[in-house]
Amino acid sequence: MPQWLFNRFHDEDSSLRPDFALSGTVNWLKGLSLRVRETLADESIDEFYRGVRRRTSNSSWENLVFENILMALHNLSSLESMNSLGDEYKYSCVRSAIVAWYYGVYGACKAMIAAQDGSNPEVHAKTAQLWGDLFSSTNLVPDPFNLYVPTLVKQEYEEVISSMRDGNAYDLARMPTNNEEAFGAVLAYLNGTAKWYREREEQKIKQSREFKVLGVDNFRTNVARNLRDSKLRNRSVNFMHQAFRYRGKANYRDSLYLSYGRDSSDIICGLISDLQNTLSWLLKISLKFSSRRIQESVWNQFEQDFAANSRICVSVTPSL
Repeated sequence: MPQWLFNRFHDEDSSLRPDFALSGTVNWLKGLSLRVRETLADESIDEFYRGVRRRTSNSSWENLVFENILMALHNLSSLESMNSLGDEYKYSCVRSAIVAWYYGVYGACKAMIAAQDGSNPEVHAKTAQLWGDLFSSTNLVPDPFNLYVPTLVKQEYEEVISSMRDGNAYDLARMPTNNEEAFGAVLAYLNGTAKWYREREEQKIKQSREFKVLGVDNFRTNVARNLRDSKLRNRSVNFMHQAFRYRGKANYRDSLYLSYGRDSSDIICGLISDLQNTLSWLLKISLKFSSRRIQESVWNQFEQDFAANSRICVSVTPSL
């Protein structure tokens, strides 16, 4: 059957193919999910945060932690409900599943930020930057959520990723099936995300007053490159940036994506399962870290209140 809607959109934008970026969408989450299964366990998370010290009790920052944990748990509960549906319904909710996953990630990471230093960033970009500063760059979050690049200068971040790859050439074109392939897939998405943010920043630089006074329209001259690199060098990309980019296409940029074209039901069902699995483990990390920062008596009260008054059904709870 001719794809009339595709043909109509295609006349305007050749990137709006029904399968555009589907493999990258599915294969990154598959890789992330496989890495989670290989590298994380309840005992390893407990050991990872064993040396974390408690903060002096303060209801303001503690409430921020609890608020964001509840938000994350509710989104995980939504994902688990979607995953329990029959396979014939998975297509209908996959876009919403990605959005729920992202806001679960956002809540889990914001809870960690509040637990660490009491901050409450209200802009997504600031949240990602602060989470990277407090956790990614300080080795305070376990693999695979720790992967990041400390710069957006192309040659510099490509060298960092090449070093991490250590010869692993696996990319996002194929679905990973083991831990080595999964590692290659997650690094490929990290590289793609760094490129995506670099290009966004380069466009902003070109619109800046500093660039315009140079009287050029590209970065081919030394002075233009130096200006660009000075702006990019202190910009990092971490897991939260990857999650934000991932949510953006599903939530904003392409109506054909995940809802049109060839039938990929088996892939879609696996994607929702991987979304649930990765968010579950990130929440365990967030809960463990937060429970180590908050005074034990206060955390115990939170656990007891959640058990008595929560109205959501979720597999992960504050009672670790």
